[in-house]
Amino acid sequence: MITLSNIIIGIVFLIVISILDLKTFHLKEGFIPAVLTTSFLIVAFMWAGTIGIYTGIFGALLSLLLVDFDLFHGVADVKVFVACSILLPSLISVAYFGAITSVIAVIYMLLARRIKGLKEIPFVPALLLSFLATWGVLLLL
Repeated sequence: MITLSNIIIGIVFLIVISILDLKTFHLKEGFIPAVLTTSFLIVAFMWAGTIGIYTGIFGALLSLLLVDFDLFHGVADVKVFVACSILLPSLISVAYFGAITSVIAVIYMLLARRIKGLKEIPFVPALLLSFLATWGVLLLL
């Protein structure tokens, strides 16, 4: 079930985490407080209901696959991906989210490396874009 509240909760948390990620990515470890990403997971899980269990598990598996493909790394990226997956209404929407994230990740990394010459890039803004694109696809279907 598509609800506006899921979209709003996801966007608000993603904007805050994206700002922190962009402002601090040049530090050695970056600085996204673990309590913020864990809070995002808890709020998403509480808000989503029963289907959130299944979409969250599927999102966790997809995030591990994306880590294996070296599209993103770090616990914060995985937690944000899983929290976004929990807020999606079905397993197929999580699959859309994983596919859209993969495409955006490749483009985002190529642009960041080519234009700015960066090896490490903040990835949460790409997850924000993927989340918005996924909801756009779901609303169009």
